Amino acid sequence: MTQGRKQTGTIGRRSLAALGMTMAAAGHARAQSGQHERVVVPFGPGGTSDILARLVVTSINKTTGRTVIVENRPGAGASIGADVVARSAPDGRTALLMDIGALAVGPNLLPNFPFNVATDLLPVTMLTFTPYVVAVHPSLPVRTAQELVAFARQSPDRLTASNSGAGALTHLTSVVLAKAWGAEGATQVPYRGSGPSIAAVVSGEVAMTASTIDVMKPFLESGALPR
Repeated sequence: MTQGRKQTGTIGRRSLAALGMTMAAAGHARAQSGQHERVVVPFGPGGTSDILARLVVTSINKTTGRTVIVENRPGAGASIGADVVARSAPDGRTALLMDIGALAVGPNLLPNFPFNVATDLLPVTMLTFTPYVVAVHPSLPVRTAQELVAFARQSPDRLTASNSGAGALTHLTSVVLAKAWGAEGATQVPYRGSGPSIAAVVSGEVAMTASTIDVMKPFLESGALPR
């Protein structure tokens, strides 16, 4: 059951022009100061942004011999981690990797959003588009999209949906789906990242979730979540 696509990209300080230039400039600064370069992920470990960041950082470290680290700063719909980057010195040592949705949604939903997306961050590059998948706990009596919609309409009070944080794309996707299904009474349960959100479905804490295929795939292949 696929629902939409998630865009994940890398965002750097406004003084940076491209990812390659970011890391090159940061490497020169690090050699002088001894400080590590970092890629901030504003979600917990195990989610799409975290997995992608670690793949990118591993490749950079291997090919350049430098030490770039991944730093997880989850919370507040990704605004905490994004603010860390927005407030960091424009010295080329800090970049942000996250889905573009959080930057578009945060300023419009959070009354005290801590920074100005247009002036404090500069888009560097889009890295991937990732399909969304809806998965349910095996105890839920549904195996198709049609059965899930019917169940949601008949028993919205029994439908609990996990997400990777209030205001995140996973949260908004679940809200939109619940409304489309006529199940506005469904309960939205926020977690600190996609990893814990999916684990909650696997353990039976919640009934369903909508997340990206890359973090969902291992659970689908192992049978922990029904296909």
